[in-house]
Amino acid sequence: KENKLQHQRRKEEKYHIVWLDGHIGNHVFCVELKHIFFTQIDPNSAREFETSDTAGDPFKKSDEERPVTFENSHFTLNAFMNEDACFEYIDTIRSDRILFITSNTLGKSAVSRLLKKYYTSFINEKTNEIYDSIYIFCIDSSCAEKWAIDYVKYVKICTSEIGLLAIIIRDLAREFFKHGRQLLDASQNEAALERLTWSRKLFIRRQKLGARYGLDPGLSKTQPFNLEIEEIDRLLELASIPVMEDSSETTTYITAITCEQMKDAEDYIRQYILAWLDKALGNDKSALDISLGLLRNVQQVFTFNDAKKCLDYLSTVTDKRVFLVLSCAIENELLNQFLALAELEYIYLFDQ
Repeated sequence: KENKLQHQRRKEEKYHIVWLDGHIGNHVFCVELKHIFFTQIDPNSAREFETSDTAGDPFKKSDEERPVTFENSHFTLNAFMNEDACFEYIDTIRSDRILFITSNTLGKSAVSRLLKKYYTSFINEKTNEIYDSIYIFCIDSSCAEKWAIDYVKYVKICTSEIGLLAIIIRDLAREFFKHGRQLLDASQNEAALERLTWSRKLFIRRQKLGARYGLDPGLSKTQPFNLEIEEIDRLLELASIPVMEDSSETTTYITAITCEQMKDAEDYIRQYILAWLDKALGNDKSALDISLGLLRNVQQVFTFNDAKKCLDYLSTVTDKRVFLVLSCAIENELLNQFLALAELEYIYLFDQ
């Protein structure tokens, strides 16, 4: 079982994307590209690539005014043009997980310096495995290969933005998968649920990326990463049962609240989808309005009296975070499927 110290450490864990590039590091260049990398690598981001051809290519969108630094509770992205400034920053985050992206031009010096000074930051201290953490982004891979051969165990070379993004998403999905399995073996089920859910979201995101850009030729009959997702679903089921049975701690995913507490959540849920599952409710917003005066603050509210229909609908949501309110008991198998939804933020157990 995860103790309070372990819980706090997990909540404070950070994953830093550090990008050293003479062009991309400039704050006025490639702002949208950097934002896309930040949102797509972060499993808690609700932003998804559109699958419709009419939606356009997100990599070709014009730059918007955004901050150079992107940050949320677990993930950050910072870009640099200067190696010394970059390493001054790395020195402040050396105890966290670092994903380092650099160019061929700056990489030859930077990678050597990085591994000499911060070698332990790129090694799993529990297993001594090398993290997939260092990526060379360049147009001509042959130039980078000449010097990168000395670091073949540590670096990966990518020649396109989408290829780089796909590799990092896959690598992080696998890392969270391994970590989740280790946590489950250690009976830290709440932590395992979080990491396995992150892994599942990223594998699905990688599938969508592959489908849109044709990254997985010859795999039309079988989706890539389906086996990993199936195994994650199995592990999620194992991890969720002890967590739900343990009433001594509130989990990340399931929170029991009263009617008054739900009213206090108005500001928090204003920008989200609220799905309400209650066998006493029909698909009528007025019923929910009578039960709870939140409709004026929630942009989209959906009520369901059938768990399967609710699950089917929420499975189609790809661009917004979802809060689910349960006012009725559902089978463990269905609950596990709800927990595995890519965009699910919280499940609230509601009792008047």
